[in-house]
Amino acid sequence: GLSALSVLGWAPLAHGLEESVPLKRLGAETPIHLPTVRAQRDLLFTKPRTWLLQGARADIAFRHSQRLVAPSSLQVIVNGRVLKQVELTPANAEGGNVSVAIPPHLLDDFNHLVLRVEQHVGKACEDPLDRALWTHI
Repeated sequence: GLSALSVLGWAPLAHGLEESVPLKRLGAETPIHLPTVRAQRDLLFTKPRTWLLQGARADIAFRHSQRLVAPSSLQVIVNGRVLKQVELTPANAEGGNVSVAIPPHLLDDFNHLVLRVEQHVGKACEDPLDRALWTHI
């Protein structure tokens, strides 16, 4: 899909250049399928030591089951820090986009991006394996 990790200005001689890295290049199957009440996809990526980052961001395109209700959400986590949480609502079920700024100081040589969902189809007790519990990224 459209989901990607972007880095800006990574080399001393290449100020202002931007590179977009599709999640597929980070080893993700596309689309990323996140089923059940709680699911996540962990993606590892490196930042070469020669890169001098001016900025980075994750651009995430998603869609999910129409049956999801509050408090269903998608979290974008980098190196253990939740950078963004998006509610999964009927308004964004057919497709939503979120752009998440990643502070350069948060990135190390080896990094961990987590896309995590919490999904619900009812307020009462629910079947954690209900087929209506899904999000695609």
